[in-house]
Amino acid sequence: MLLLVALAQAGTLAIGPGTIVVVADIKSSDPNAATRTLVGEVCQVGTEGLASTGDGWWAGGLDCANGSAYSFKAVSVAVVGDAALPRSVSASAVAAELGSSIKFPAGSASVATPPAALPMLTLGPSTPAGAIDRALVVGEPVTILAIHPEDAFYNDRDAIVGKTCYPTDAMTLYDGGWHGGPLACWDGATYYFYKAAMGADPSHAPVDPAMLGGGGLDVIQHGTRVKILDVSPEDAFYDDRKKLIGKLCQVDGDLHQQDMADIWYGGGVLCKKDSYYFYKVSVEVKP
Repeated sequence: MLLLVALAQAGTLAIGPGTIVVVADIKSSDPNAATRTLVGEVCQVGTEGLASTGDGWWAGGLDCANGSAYSFKAVSVAVVGDAALPRSVSASAVAAELGSSIKFPAGSASVATPPAALPMLTLGPSTPAGAIDRALVVGEPVTILAIHPEDAFYNDRDAIVGKTCYPTDAMTLYDGGWHGGPLACWDGATYYFYKAAMGADPSHAPVDPAMLGGGGLDVIQHGTRVKILDVSPEDAFYDDRKKLIGKLCQVDGDLHQQDMADIWYGGGVLCKKDSYYFYKVSVEVKP
């Protein structure tokens, strides 16, 4: 059971070192506020513990299962205890799990430190039975079986899962059978997924890659230095575009042009310590 820490008075409680928590929210004034991918991350409280700053916010260090350590001035966390949880879940999933905020019982001085639980953490939800755990071939007919909680299309999964589609370019294969990259579907829809699970589609014949025109689409190679020019309204990071426009970043993986007449690219970039995986971002290659 997850308990959202919500305290009215500052300095009255501490969350002890080693406690396993889920990041529920980051205050806009916190230096890590721009790293929204941290919401839903499972972490372990650092050696100094977390100190209450009031109104459910905490200050201190977290060692997260993504391999990075963070220092917060105002973070809201859900206390997990020793239960195994996915390494990362979406912000909406966290909100659904938490429900109403609660306070600790009067007189509590700290949260008991649970047994070391980080080794129990998994790398994310498992792919469903029948998921293809190999590189997909361009034009190969597939059925969308699941969408990972970290993907921008996760909240639309009910309308997407079950569609029959085919990759229009090379897709990235992640551990566990998740695929990232561009798909065109037989109903006319197109998607650029971060992580989706695909199964075989016996109802359609493969599409000839030569018919896709993929050879004319631009690919910005891994490691290329780029400047972010704009973020599409269709992208999950659109609301953060004012902070993102002008950033100098490095392509992480590849960036794939969405369409011959399109200024938008899909894929990952690393901007200093912050990673983003865009559905539609416009960039300029820099020397």
